Amino acid sequence: MKYKWTISSVDVAPKNGELTKVIKTAHWRLTGTDDDGLTAEIYGAQGFAEPDPASYTPYEAVTESDVISWIQDSMGEDEVENRYNGLDRAIDELRNPKIVSGPPPWVISDPRTTPELVEEPGIIASSEPITEPTN
Repeated sequence: MKYKWTISSVDVAPKNGELTKVIKTAHWRLTGTDDDGLTAEIYGAQGFAEPDPASYTPYEAVTESDVISWIQDSMGEDEVENRYNGLDRAIDELRNPKIVSGPPPWVISDPRTTPELVEEPGIIASSEPITEPTN
């Protein structure tokens, strides 16, 4: 399974004490893709604790990798692992669906045949709540 984090947008405080352009929240997407190309995605937002002025990274120098690291650090290892496990379960559900779509019984033209049920591939998405930083 391959996992990919992307940052959709960030919420920025133009002024935060002596600091400027402080990223307060990151809106993220996490996509999981298995070896067969099945894909599932979740999204959410992660708030951040107040930055330490001594180690503050200026807004213009922040990279996507930085923000992804901040998200994962803020979530903690267990929560990040829960996100990955959720994607694994979603892809398993795509591979082995509990419900499939097919025509209703009254539309079948020949009642002697059994309709072939068609699985509908797609992306499973869930909205994750905004997580406030813990201090």
